[in-house]
Amino acid sequence: MAGVNTLSAFILAFIFFGVFITTEAQTSTPAPNTINFQILIITMSVLGGVIIISILVCCFCCCKCERVGNKREDAKVERQTRARTSRQKAKRTEMQMRHDEIRQKYGVAKENPYARMDDH
Repeated sequence: MAGVNTLSAFILAFIFFGVFITTEAQTSTPAPNTINFQILIITMSVLGGVIIISILVCCFCCCKCERVGNKREDAKVERQTRARTSRQKAKRTEMQMRHDEIRQKYGVAKENPYARMDDH
């Protein structure tokens, strides 16, 4: 945020300097009713530059904040996925233990889990 404040101060100083030069140049003109086109062009270019710079600064800040927000959200989703996976593993091992106990209770337990079960 300090960079944005510094940039804002620089832009305000730039505007003040442009207006000061414009008013100083206008006071030196002999006829007050005529429009000096050089002063008008300088003033419009300064204002246009300030507007363009401010739009670019806003876009940069918004994109930077969005990237930080996405990183936070991605980290949160990753934590939730890891927690969900660990709970799923715990449930799977618990269920496997229960099934093994039931198999032992009814004498269906087998030595090799990959062998075919014979009809009893």
